[in-house]
Amino acid sequence: MADIWQWVMDHAVLAVTYVYWGVDIVLRLVSLIVVPRNRRPGSAIAWLLAIMVFPLLGFPLYLLLGKSELPRRRREKQKIIHRLMRVRAQNIPDSELDEDVPSWLQSAVRLNRELGAFPLTGNNSADLEIDYDTSIAKMAADIRTARESVHVLFYIMALDEVTEDFFEALAERADAGVAVRVLYDHWGAV
Repeated sequence: MADIWQWVMDHAVLAVTYVYWGVDIVLRLVSLIVVPRNRRPGSAIAWLLAIMVFPLLGFPLYLLLGKSELPRRRREKQKIIHRLMRVRAQNIPDSELDEDVPSWLQSAVRLNRELGAFPLTGNNSADLEIDYDTSIAKMAADIRTARESVHVLFYIMALDEVTEDFFEALAERADAGVAVRVLYDHWGAV
C-alpha cells in the first residue's frame, strides 16, 4: 500500500508540473492571438509583457481589466444610431462618378457606402489654405452665405483681431435664424 501511495505522490507532482507548464504555454500562445485584437499597439505590448512575465496572474488580470469592448448600453446606442443613419441615407442616391476617376476612388466610395452608409454627394468642394489669416477670412465669408446651418469644429478657439470677423459672421447668421453650432475642445483652448 505504501508503494502505491509513493507512486501516486511521485506521479502527482509530475502531473501537476506538466499541467502547470501546459497551462503556462497555452496562456502565452492564446494571449498572442487574443490580446492584440482591436487594441492600440502600446496597450497590447503592455498586456503581452505582463502575461509573458506572469502568465498565471497576467492573463486573469487581462480578462478582468483589459477588455477593449464598449459597455453594453453604449453598443446598443451605437446600433440604434447606425440603423438610423442607414435608414436616412438609403433614400439619398449616390452622385455619378466621372469615367476618368481612378479605380481606388471608386472602391473607396463603395466602401464608404457599404460600411458607413454615407452616399457620395456632389456640389462639395474644399480648399487648403496655408495662411491662417486667409483661412479665417474665407471661413467667415462662407459662413455669411449659409442659409440653413453652420457647423464649425475647432481644437483651439480664441478671440483676437483675426478671428473677430469670424465670430461676428457666426452671430449674424444666428440672428438671421440659421442654425449655428460650434464645437471646440475646451482643454485645447485654455
